[in-house]
Amino acid sequence: MKSSLSLRAWRQRFPTLALPTTASFAGFWAASFVGPFWLVASAPSAINLAGLPGWRGKRFLSNTSAINVLASGNERLLMKVTVMPSLLDGQPALVCTYGSEAPWPWRFVRDEFREMSPNEWLGMTVLDVPGLRSMGWPFVLKREQ
Repeated sequence: MKSSLSLRAWRQRFPTLALPTTASFAGFWAASFVGPFWLVASAPSAINLAGLPGWRGKRFLSNTSAINVLASGNERLLMKVTVMPSLLDGQPALVCTYGSEAPWPWRFVRDEFREMSPNEWLGMTVLDVPGLRSMGWPFVLKREQ
């Protein structure tokens, strides 16, 4: 996988991918930042500042819930997992949302996923606020055994 693809290339790739077909999502999915250098370099700091220091990925508890995993081994911010239309293209996506009780900015964040392979998904972080819903910030989740 080329992580040096442009932001536009990742955003164009997302609509070409299908909804994940994995029977069970349960387990740890390691995150890696992809895209242009500036995004790969700045994403960890932005996530640290927003309250997820050392974010490593997501642990899917089931096909309906997940939680963020930090480098410390701690887990933080439970997410609801559902299939719903993507804010980016209106097609079905696997979506993780935090809910209105989550701290700022997470209550406005949703991660949308499409499958690159059964064990590797393209994620797009979308801010569900007016003017920003059509933008997506790419990352990849890869299932760890």
